Parts: sequence; structure tokens; C-alpha cells
Amino acid sequence: MTRLISGWLFISISFSACTELRPLSPNCEWTDESALLLDLRNPVHQRHLNHDALVAEELAIRYADARRGHRSGQFKGIDEYQRIRGQCLAALSGVIASHHGIAPEQVIDAVGQRDGRLDGVVVLLIGGICGLCVRSSRIRQA
Repeated sequence: MTRLISGWLFISISFSACTELRPLSPNCEWTDESALLLDLRNPVHQRHLNHDALVAEELAIRYADARRGHRSGQFKGIDEYQRIRGQCLAALSGVIASHHGIAPEQVIDAVGQRDGRLDGVVVLLIGGICGLCVRSSRIRQA
């Protein structure tokens, strides 16, 4: 039982260590990424675009939080916040699109798309933990 729990823990730590950590600032600036022409029929290139879109979205949110968020001292309503966030996301999408030889709309479309592999691992991990809990409760009842 202990081996199984430690195995699940090892797997979850291993997957969390595989994510790329970039220092994100509250500025609306894209990182210096080398240009790579993307072929969006290639699943690896799709994942790359999804990752870039996720980072761009996070940067836009941080930018809007710093400029027009509730705690920024500059809050002027949710519409103004969303406008600032949208402007930043559009600017970042343009930079990403030019780096990858695609249309900015393709970057915007990639915002919010999830990696099914990661979701599958999370479902399996949670299912395994739930199974262990059910099994240990049945053992205690016996």
C-alpha cells in the first residue's frame, strides 16, 4: 500500500517537474523566443502553440491586474479591465503569430485549449487515489 502511494506521488511530482517555468512579469511583453514556423497539422506544433497561448493569456491577466485590477489602485470597472486585458492579449498574439508564421486569430483560438494528455494523467491520478481510499476503508470495515 505504501509503495503504491509513493509511486503515485513520484508520478505526480515527475509530471509537475516537466512543465517549463518562465518568470512572468506584469508587463505586456513577449519573451525572446526564437522564430519557429509552425505546421498546425503537427500535434507537437499544436501543443507548442497552445503553450504559447496559455503563457500569453497569463501575461495579459497579470498586465490587466497590475494596471486595472481591484488592488491596483486604478480599478475603473470590469469593462475597462477586460479591455486592457484584451488589448494586451491581442498584442501578444500578434508577436507570437509573427514568430510562428501563423495568423493572430490562430493564437487567439488556441487560448483556453487544454492538453488532453495532462488531463488524462490527472484523471488517472485522482481515480487511483479514490480507489486507494475506497480499498483502505473496505479493509478497515472487514
